[in-house]
Amino acid sequence: GQALCRSYNNWMAEVCGRRPDNFKWVAAVTLDDVHGAVVEAGRAKALGAVGLMVCGTYGERLLGSPEFLPFFAEAARLDLSIGVHVGWTCTAVNQLVTDLFNSTVTAFAFPVLASFVSLIGAGIFDRFPTLRIAFLETGCEWVPYLASRMNHFYDFAVEQRIHMDYFDRNHAFRTGSNRSKAYRTSAVRARNSDLETPSAFNS
Repeated sequence: GQALCRSYNNWMAEVCGRRPDNFKWVAAVTLDDVHGAVVEAGRAKALGAVGLMVCGTYGERLLGSPEFLPFFAEAARLDLSIGVHVGWTCTAVNQLVTDLFNSTVTAFAFPVLASFVSLIGAGIFDRFPTLRIAFLETGCEWVPYLASRMNHFYDFAVEQRIHMDYFDRNHAFRTGSNRSKAYRTSAVRARNSDLETPSAFNS
C-alpha cells in the first residue's frame, strides 16, 4: 500500500538526488488510500518529485470517481503531472480472461483506456484546468476510436462539454515504438479531420 510507495519514493529521491541535474523522478502513490495519497504527494514534492504515478482503476472505481477529487486537487495545487499506468488492476475485467494473450491485450490496457474516458466524462479537466495527465504504455492508436465514441455519446457525460474542447485546449500524442508510427499518424490525421476515424478503426 502507501507504505510501499513511501519506501520506493524515499529510494528514488536518494538515488536521483545524487545527480539532480541529470535525473528527474516520479513518485508512486496508491489511491486505495486517497488521504494518504494526498499526504504522500506533498511529501514527494518536497523530496524533489516532478510527477505522480497512479493506476487506471482501483477496485471497481475509475479515476473519474468523486472520491478521487481531493487527490487531483492536490496534484494541481502542487503542479505535479500525473501518469496513468497500465496494469491488471480491474478485478472484474481480469475475471473475464483465462489466458495470457487475452490478459495482456485486453485486461492489462483496459484501466488506462477506461479512465481516459472517465476523467473527461466527469469533467476533471474543467475542475482543474492546469492539471496534466499522461496515459502511458498503451501507444496512441486507441485515441481516434475512443475520441470518436466520446464525440458521438457526449450527451451522456456528467460534464456536458464536447470532449474535443479538451483536445483543442491541450493535447499531444507520443509513442516511442516504431510499430506505433503508422497509428500515431492516423491519430493526428483523425484529429485534424474532426475525428473522421481512419478505416483501421472503423467497426
